[in-house]
Amino acid sequence: MLYKKYLRLSIIGIKSLHKVALIPLAVAYILIPAVNIIAWKNYGIDYSLYINIIQFTQLFLPFFSLWWAFFVLREYVEGEGCELLYVYDKSGQTVIAFLLWLEYIICLIPLYTVYFLCFRMMAAEYVRIVCESLLMFGMLFFIFNLFRSAAITLIPVFVYLIINVTAKTESVFLFYSLNEITGFQSLEKYFIQALIGVFMIGLGALSNLICRKIGIRK
Repeated sequence: MLYKKYLRLSIIGIKSLHKVALIPLAVAYILIPAVNIIAWKNYGIDYSLYINIIQFTQLFLPFFSLWWAFFVLREYVEGEGCELLYVYDKSGQTVIAFLLWLEYIICLIPLYTVYFLCFRMMAAEYVRIVCESLLMFGMLFFIFNLFRSAAITLIPVFVYLIINVTAKTESVFLFYSLNEITGFQSLEKYFIQALIGVFMIGLGALSNLICRKIGIRK
């Protein structure tokens, strides 16, 4: 089946990264839990631990959700294996890049299951992380297809991440927040971010298709 073909290619892409592929998993399951354990020993299971969790998950997870997709996209555009994602057909780029992002998001479920055992609203926090990550993935994918340069792609992503962490006021486009999610109604802003992310993925796919149609790219 078609989805199995793309899933297989996405797994091949992750394996081609070798040890580099383990970094986002190490961040999620070693670095962040280590910081959380320190907070737990200092404060116990209380609001301070909750803030510690949402602080570091929002700081690291949306960025590292891009890791596999970015390096695989960079490899097939700038590396020797530049035809990896076109073994079967040229339309596979969007699907495979999205699968690489989605596979990392799925890998976070055990982490958030443990968080949920401590704080019931961690289910909503997981949704927040998914929405934030989807926005950043959409930005990455659109800019990547627009410029076809890994270096140029990372610049706006890093700038956006830094602005999020340092900004003192919140808006729809700024996701980093230490405010507690009190219910799924509090996620409205993040659903908007997710929709913007989907829209940017569509723009990236359209940009790639148009450029191939007019012969700018092979």
